[in-house]
Amino acid sequence: KMSKSVGNVVYARDALEEVGADTLRFYYMWDVAPYELQMFNKEIIKKEVWKIFNVLVNLCNYLITLGDKIREVEITAVEDKWVISRLHSLIKNYSENIEKFEYSAAARELANFLLNTLSREYVHITRDRKDEVVVFVLYESLLIVLLLLAPAAPFLSEELYQNFRKKYKLKEESVHLLSWPIANEKWINKELEEKFEIFDIVLRKILAEREKTEYSVRWPLPSVTITCDNKAKEAINLLKRAMVSQANVKKIILKDGKGLTVELDKRITEELEREGYLREVLRRIQALRKKYGLQVDDGISLDITSDFDLSLFKDEIMERVGAEEITFNGKRYPYYIVETIRGNAFHISFQKV
Repeated sequence: KMSKSVGNVVYARDALEEVGADTLRFYYMWDVAPYELQMFNKEIIKKEVWKIFNVLVNLCNYLITLGDKIREVEITAVEDKWVISRLHSLIKNYSENIEKFEYSAAARELANFLLNTLSREYVHITRDRKDEVVVFVLYESLLIVLLLLAPAAPFLSEELYQNFRKKYKLKEESVHLLSWPIANEKWINKELEEKFEIFDIVLRKILAEREKTEYSVRWPLPSVTITCDNKAKEAINLLKRAMVSQANVKKIILKDGKGLTVELDKRITEELEREGYLREVLRRIQALRKKYGLQVDDGISLDITSDFDLSLFKDEIMERVGAEEITFNGKRYPYYIVETIRGNAFHISFQKV
């Protein structure tokens, strides 16, 4: 209970200045149902609501780096169909909950769509695609999110919409002048959404087992054996390509059984070890590009020298880190660092072209 005499009162002006109006409005909407007692907590706002907004901003910025044009495309890949289905389910459920004054349920479903469906799953599943379908799916999803969020967070929604408007030459002057979205029932596939829920459960199980090993998920493993029922097998078979990528294993072996168990093959061959070092090096180069202020479109000249021969991955490295030329012979450029990965030194040197 807040009491002026106790000194634990939070004045509206102070809260607005500290956390922002959009954040405060969304917090009141997201935290609890309007008919329940609310305990105001600024730390929850900073930890949870700011995280939701930061993910939204990062997703919008990520989309802008993928391409300059948005055009209608044919949706065929299962992960694209899943996101579109989830998007239209979100529109339907969000609108219905708002109509019933279930603001918390609406806000939490929107947050789940951002944090899990888009950021944690779809972006990771499609990270190696970056084609026009991915651009379209992300654009449609994020534009709808901005529309749904606009009444509660008008300033943030407008700022992000204006970024889209400038990038994609959108006609409508403001997100607040766009029509409220209407769910298209033909795009909603509950069976597919259920299969992805099973996929998520299995993947979390695999990743939990990986955490018990000495190799992070960036290091490929030979295989994983999954023992499960027929319903789970159907989901895994449908989404096997995505699971291989997300779990970072070369092969999935399915066995009939009750419940769900997973067993990892932890044997690391020389080839898998080299690939693991490649992923670690790529991550560090991307971090260095960011540290030194390089933009996504900036090309670099790069040298990587180590006891592990990464020249077999020359083309992949160049594509993933924006290198216009690459050597493996100790050439020195202005930006230079030695990265130690699992006890082995990698000399990384580059310059902006």
